[in-house]
Amino acid sequence: MSALVGLVVNWAFWISGGVVLAVGSALVLWALFWDRHRGRRRCPACWHDLSHTPGLTCGECGHMSRQERKLFRTRRRWRWAMVGMLIVSAGYGISVIPRVSRSAYGWPGAIPTSVLITAGPYGNPDSAIAQELGYRVAEGLWSWQQGWLDRRCVSMLKRSPDATTRIWAADLLGLGPGRRRHVVPALLQALDDGDAEVRGTAAAALGLVGKGDPSTVTALISLLADEDNNVRQDAAWALWHFGREAEAAIPALKRGLKSEDDALRLWSARALTRMTPDLGDVIGVLTDLSRRANRRLRISAILTLADLDPAIDGIVPALVGVLGDEDARIQILAIESLAKAGPVASAAVPALTDIIRNKDAIGRDWAAYALGTIGSEAKAAIPALQQMAEEEDPNVRAVAKRALDAIREAENRGGDAG
Repeated sequence: MSALVGLVVNWAFWISGGVVLAVGSALVLWALFWDRHRGRRRCPACWHDLSHTPGLTCGECGHMSRQERKLFRTRRRWRWAMVGMLIVSAGYGISVIPRVSRSAYGWPGAIPTSVLITAGPYGNPDSAIAQELGYRVAEGLWSWQQGWLDRRCVSMLKRSPDATTRIWAADLLGLGPGRRRHVVPALLQALDDGDAEVRGTAAAALGLVGKGDPSTVTALISLLADEDNNVRQDAAWALWHFGREAEAAIPALKRGLKSEDDALRLWSARALTRMTPDLGDVIGVLTDLSRRANRRLRISAILTLADLDPAIDGIVPALVGVLGDEDARIQILAIESLAKAGPVASAAVPALTDIIRNKDAIGRDWAAYALGTIGSEAKAAIPALQQMAEEEDPNVRAVAKRALDAIREAENRGGDAG
């Protein structure tokens, strides 16, 4: 409902702004082009009709024109034209209010995209104006605007002496729509940049726009040996986007699994999950990372494990291993993943049962649901679920009852099949 109200309000601004803009435009056109000579001779000073007056001198104001053609000018009412321009500006301002309110950067949302492309970065690429352009690129530009921006960014990437500007240009190239081969050569050239952040940003951009080009994979593989840790991470992240197109990177990525840098290990593991079925070492690395102190790493590792087939050896034990995590978000992520695994996650039944017995556990509802999806293999949890089904909270009782029904239904199906 709120989305509908917001859309109605937006349309109100767009229509109101359009009407005001049309009025202002009409006033400007009238002031500058309406009062044409239409074959009449007129004084260019006071605009008195001189059709029946010989010579070049106005009998009304005394102004003398130097040439006959001066008497056939269009009258321009500049004051009214300025008033019209102010009205046009007001109309445009009203029409872009929804975009300004939607923008995370405030007033730069009122600036036309073409102006942003022409003017940026052009100062500080971290400024609100530059960030607003990046936001619009990510949302999607018109094809002619994207082509224009690409040309500008390629030029800056190749010629700007300022590393910050080159970083900004490479980042914008990566934000545009995928597989734009015309920008790939400039990004490949930027992989040799003397600034590590430029190299890393260009590598990340190639992961988004350089698919289908074998030379891009080769260049990214070489970047996995870069002297800068962050650049190596960006290269692994980019190769993850290529998936099986980058199978040639498997040996280098496997070396990345042994790195001392956890972020590089994570992205090497993630990339390998999309390239090879041989995931023994990968599961071990992800399991190790799922227990690290860095919360962001733990979440990324668990999400990666959750995306894999739960029947793969080691995945369910890895998820069970983080069910006791102090971070509720991580615990729930693991329970959700086990719930999706279904009967394959039978090894998690004891740990999930412990969770539903703890009335203070945030993930109780999800744990009960997971036990229900596991089915007959979770029958050992029936006593705990029955206790849960007798609690005062009606929502808790409902969750427990659904889990019990699912387990019993699965048992009945198994009995019927036997």
